[in-house]
Amino acid sequence: MPAITSMRNWTQTKVVKPFKQYVSEGAEPSLLAWSASTGFVAGLCPLLGVSTVLALFLHFVLKACGVQLHLPMLLLANLVSVPIEVACILPFMRLGELILRAPKLDAAPTAIKDIFFSDPGAALKGIGHALLGWVLAAPFLVVLCAWLLRPVFAWAAQRYSKRRESTDDAHVMMLADQNASDDAEAVNYPLSYQEPEPLSPSYSGAVMNKRLSPSQSR
Repeated sequence: MPAITSMRNWTQTKVVKPFKQYVSEGAEPSLLAWSASTGFVAGLCPLLGVSTVLALFLHFVLKACGVQLHLPMLLLANLVSVPIEVACILPFMRLGELILRAPKLDAAPTAIKDIFFSDPGAALKGIGHALLGWVLAAPFLVVLCAWLLRPVFAWAAQRYSKRRESTDDAHVMMLADQNASDDAEAVNYPLSYQEPEPLSPSYSGAVMNKRLSPSQSR
């Protein structure tokens, strides 16, 4: 199907290839794991449309505090979290309601639509509960995701770095073989040099007589 093919191509271009590139660059697996977990959890924020800005804000705040993250991996994980961002709003909202002991908001799609149009205050309160639940759960989710992702990044770094080294070695060997073949062609086909032919005695005598003719005329 065209939709599945386009989705597969998009995933290969936007997710898989950047992931392989970032992993094979030599960054520490722990750094990549913490960066990915931070970007992923930032992408689960219930406030739709602010996940990328929030990820960049967290990156610069942590950098100012002396915590260095891998920004490309952070943004890649933030992109991966987009499909499940909406699905996580309800669990975060239930957590916020549990913390505040607030009545549960009806989460049926038709009920949510009616609440947004008939009672915007209740809808904003539900978003506030979801935001509270996310804020409380985010630190634990970051630690859990980093702990789960670290062995994955260690395995991926070992695999793709070896593949990249083998590719580089093959490229170097190809260049060496090409240079060797060029040298061999230069040896087998040297530049030809022809010795100049000696002048004939008659031609040499004619030239000398021509040079001496003005003196003889004097």
